[in-house]
Amino acid sequence: MLKKIGIRLIITLAVAMLCNAAWGQDATSSATTANSGSSQTKAVEGPSIRLEPPRIELGELEIGKLKEDDGKVSFTVWNDGNKPLIMNKVTGCCGTDIKDYTKGPILPGKSGKIDVFFRIEPKPKSIDRTVTIVSNAANSPELQGKIVGTVVTDKEKGRVRL
Repeated sequence: MLKKIGIRLIITLAVAMLCNAAWGQDATSSATTANSGSSQTKAVEGPSIRLEPPRIELGELEIGKLKEDDGKVSFTVWNDGNKPLIMNKVTGCCGTDIKDYTKGPILPGKSGKIDVFFRIEPKPKSIDRTVTIVSNAANSPELQGKIVGTVVTDKEKGRVRL
């Protein structure tokens, strides 16, 4: 019986030492990261997508000053991963036309482009469009970019009339 207690005690101590060593290592690395003042993120294995800008702000567009180019915008798509990024499908909502986008692989550290066009009706209203990208990205297989703004009648004395 004494022999069984001794063996259990040795096993318990060995497990406790291993757990303590592993916990101490994790705590040390976490403390180093926390004390360094940098916000480090884990590197993603595979392609990693980033949209610049993630949101396009058109601001206030006056009806009397609308141009066809007001509805032409572009997003830049970056591959921050370590394998080629492929955009399988790029779509726009509610009458948003995807004129062109990078169809070939985007190599790590490189960028591609999405050209978007939509008609802006000459009447007061909010603009809220979405571009959806379906890709092989490990961090976000489906990513959305936003296009927002407001069409206004005119501006007078610092006031906006809708």
